[in-house]
Amino acid sequence: MGEIDQVPPNYSSKCVDGKRGYQLARRGVFFELPPKKVVIESISLNERLSLNEFAFEISCKGGTYIRSLARDIAKSVGSLVCLS
Repeated sequence: MGEIDQVPPNYSSKCVDGKRGYQLARRGVFFELPPKKVVIESISLNERLSLNEFAFEISCKGGTYIRSLARDIAKSVGSLVCLS
């Protein structure tokens, strides 16, 4: 919650040496994007849909990558994530 440093996903439109991240990622090129400051206002668990499926509601400022937020939450609890 609050202001956090977030590393954008490699499959994004962020530029690396003049190329879009998704272009490099599709070609299998390794690179790391620098973290950026984003603001998470709230995260709430709305519903447990099944044993391994949950519905969340997230309120955040523009520029936040939900894919990265989900990745970081899963990593913090030693798990993986899939979004739909």
